[in-house]
Amino acid sequence: MTQAMSEPMVEALDPVERRLLPVLRCFLSALQASAGRDWRQGYDLAAEVWGEGRGLAIAHRTQAFVGALLQSRGRALTHGDAFCSEARETLTTDERMILSLLAHIRADETREARHLLALLTAGRIEGAVVHAALSLCALLEGRQTSSRNGAAVRLAVVPGSGAA
Repeated sequence: MTQAMSEPMVEALDPVERRLLPVLRCFLSALQASAGRDWRQGYDLAAEVWGEGRGLAIAHRTQAFVGALLQSRGRALTHGDAFCSEARETLTTDERMILSLLAHIRADETREARHLLALLTAGRIEGAVVHAALSLCALLEGRQTSSRNGAAVRLAVVPGSGAA
């Protein structure tokens, strides 16, 4: 489901988020519509941006994350068209929330990540979504360290908890 774009602009995103956005849009489209080309194009875009090996892994994990998020959410997410020149400059509210969620995970900001995930899933924070998001973020370069002590990212899925 595409939607008219809202603020903020794409220029406010960090470089990792900017590169991930078109891949994310392809999988949002492919998983919510019968747009078969979007699957292939999502993988192709990721391979173009990050190289074949790493790009295909990032595309696969993006697809797994989007699928888990949609299943947990139970309703469509709004997104722009990955190939529309006008949509390249702006974000939908859902895209902004997803990219912010991933940025908070990359920065080991658990409270903020949990809050955004709860908003995206109407309070249903499922382990599959958390695991898929952590798995995707583990592959993205530019992972920030915690502002608390400079340590590496420590987020992890707690088996059997069903929550983040």
